[in-house]
Amino acid sequence: MNRKSGIELLRILCMFGIVYMHTFGSMLETVHGGNMALAVFENALFNCGVSCFVLISGYFGIKKNTRRLIKLDLTVIFFSLTATICTTVMGWDAISKTDWIKAIFPVITRRYWFMTCYIVLMLLAPYINQIPEKMEKKEFEKLLLLCVTVFSVIPSIFFIADNVTADSGKGLANMILMYLIGRYIRKYKEDAVPKRKAAILAYVGVAATFVLNMVLSLIRGTCTGNFARDCSVTILFSSIFIFLWFKSLKLQSGIINKLAQNVLACYVFEGTVRKFLNGYVTVEAYETVWYLFAVVAVYALVVLAICFVINTVRNCTVGKIEDMVLDRYFKIEK
Repeated sequence: MNRKSGIELLRILCMFGIVYMHTFGSMLETVHGGNMALAVFENALFNCGVSCFVLISGYFGIKKNTRRLIKLDLTVIFFSLTATICTTVMGWDAISKTDWIKAIFPVITRRYWFMTCYIVLMLLAPYINQIPEKMEKKEFEKLLLLCVTVFSVIPSIFFIADNVTADSGKGLANMILMYLIGRYIRKYKEDAVPKRKAAILAYVGVAATFVLNMVLSLIRGTCTGNFARDCSVTILFSSIFIFLWFKSLKLQSGIINKLAQNVLACYVFEGTVRKFLNGYVTVEAYETVWYLFAVVAVYALVVLAICFVINTVRNCTVGKIEDMVLDRYFKIEK
């Protein structure tokens, strides 16, 4: 199946947004004025990234593929161990025995919450896929409405304390919800939203998140992101229409498709790359200048580029060995 480059571009931009947010994270409580507004805006826009990732998976559907599951797990383990080794060698942090256990078993120990939940989603997908296939449309819509109410609307209203899932949307419940919405779009709303309308509604969703959080930030005097959590109803709304807009793009690019294959590896390793770069560049030194947004953007692009190169090298070396071993294993299995 030919990859849709519009959707692959969305994957890359989502990863850029995640790195951007992580880079900005250390300055959220100290920026003021225009840069505080920037912090609120980048959270409102870029925190749609994870939801968009899962919407994409839901739209295409995760098929039972043991080989792909093992490959993904091996990739996570490789970068988890590499990150821990780098931390030890560079002396960035003290590494305990527990840290080594987490490095060896990153999925089981939830070292990277998204990867753990995504791999569990891959295991559950063959069963979850039966929901839209065997349910009547109206029943499926009732299920989605119930899940949106419980896992998104309620946490958006009662955001002062943890509620229902107590994970701010960074967990399996929200991931399954977004996956099911992706399946619903594929089955019933393939071309229901024109490109222009999707763009307008995406803008409205991001603007609503920004305005709500900006009001809270001005009241509290510091950057606030209550309405930019993964479980926020405005993030859910924005993510759906951002996805629909990119899905409607008539774009085909082998380069974009190739680069997008490095995204998940980047998610696991970008923190280590940032630690390395922080030894040479202090982004926080620019938190009072008007062009902070550009500094963080360039920094995030450099992090992405390094991660993409490292994963490409890995695929050409360790990845080839993994493929040989898996080829032999599955050949024996047959």
